[in-house]
Amino acid sequence: MDSWGKQRSFLIRSLSVFLKPYLLDGNDKFGNCMLQYVRKYRHRAQYLTGILTLLLIGSVYLAMGPDFLANPMGWALMIAAFLIANYASARYGSYAATRHTQELLDIFDQNCDPKTFLEEGCEIAEEVMAQLPIKEWGASYLSDYCIALIDVGDHERATRYLGAIYKSAQSAENPSTKYGLLINLYAPTRDLFGFDLSEECLIAVENLRNENEKVARLSGAQYLAWARQLHNAAKAGLHYALIRLYEQVLNDDGQLMRIRVSAAYRIAAIYRELGDRYQEAVMLHYVIEHGNAMGCVIIAQKYLARPL
Repeated sequence: MDSWGKQRSFLIRSLSVFLKPYLLDGNDKFGNCMLQYVRKYRHRAQYLTGILTLLLIGSVYLAMGPDFLANPMGWALMIAAFLIANYASARYGSYAATRHTQELLDIFDQNCDPKTFLEEGCEIAEEVMAQLPIKEWGASYLSDYCIALIDVGDHERATRYLGAIYKSAQSAENPSTKYGLLINLYAPTRDLFGFDLSEECLIAVENLRNENEKVARLSGAQYLAWARQLHNAAKAGLHYALIRLYEQVLNDDGQLMRIRVSAAYRIAAIYRELGDRYQEAVMLHYVIEHGNAMGCVIIAQKYLARPL
């Protein structure tokens, strides 16, 4: 192998080692979408594109000499250097945005700390709101953010964000996009407005799955079936059926902790309505033990402090 061949082989091996973590993540739609909302990683990706392009072109210059642009191969390698740098930077940005977003979501979803999540995740929420119409993954983040706003009692801001998701869903022409927006709209709408007003959203999602074969293949069927049972039980006033449905969530170790805590809080409210103080207290103790900084913890403590 000639000198240029050895250098080219070394360059390719070096690039493959650097790019491997990001090339494996090429289908990360969540990261690609969230990158446009996480400003600092978007800027870093742009800077990295320029730096990598210069480094790669510099490597070509050292391997082929100062006249490399006089050679068609030199031009081809320069273009390839830019494409590789751009792709690697995009993968880096996607990976970093995914990790950053997940860390923020875990503050609320796993650590049950809505106030910290609202403070640290505010920039992304505002970026999502600034880029209308909202896309599915942006709506997914905003859905969690709205639930946190509802938890701390900021209903006005939650309503504004939910309205933006609703308008984006109304204007969406692609059924899959509309489905992604509506299914993310459902849970915070139910938390804020109750079963009656969220029924419209649930019906719209169900209709999309029933009428469109492509949408029917998307995830969410099990969740929607559970939600429909929940609505039917609530409308029929079937307290114990509601308890069983919430217990499915509470006893699911794979479920997010803040969702399990919310389920326990709702079970406690049903037992309170039934007059079962013992079972209510069991659920309230679970809320206090696992709910950390969620708003329902303070309410649970007040209920437990009631005289028998």
